[in-house]
Amino acid sequence: GASGIDSIQEDEDGYVFDFPYDVLGDFPALRKPKLTFRKLVVEDWSFSEINLDLRMHVDNEHASNLTFQRFAYNLQLGNTEVITGVAEELNDTIAGSSEEGSTEGASEEISFTGQGNKILNLPIKIDLAQAGQSVLSLLQGNNNLNLSLNGEVDVETPFGVATLSVDETGEIDVEF
Repeated sequence: GASGIDSIQEDEDGYVFDFPYDVLGDFPALRKPKLTFRKLVVEDWSFSEINLDLRMHVDNEHASNLTFQRFAYNLQLGNTEVITGVAEELNDTIAGSSEEGSTEGASEEISFTGQGNKILNLPIKIDLAQAGQSVLSLLQGNNNLNLSLNGEVDVETPFGVATLSVDETGEIDVEF
């Protein structure tokens, strides 16, 4: 056909498209990027709120870049109350993994510094009136803090926006 699709049939699962050739090599399934905690930076604090920056390393096995847009999260520091929030307009682009063994175009590799292209920064605002002052003393007293993060993150992929669920627990260094 004119659109490059040979035929369209409908079956019980929906529509089946027969492409005359394999457009993208093998069709890329969206593999879930792996998030690991790097550090928790206390940007600033007052009597009423704390601004944190949760830095996570993202292992993106895709060849293509992923842009993290919006993160709705539940965060628990140690055994404090769960802190809930939404980080809008993240716009952190995590570079895709370059093809194995490809030296071509290595000079024009993504010009991020070091690991910069693999770090997702999640800004977290904690209202101390709701979360209680114990959160600040917990942060101040800990180099290794137990952290539990779950929620949903909207990621822009070459195939549209996907919503990924996140559920991570681990220890993290706190930095002031």
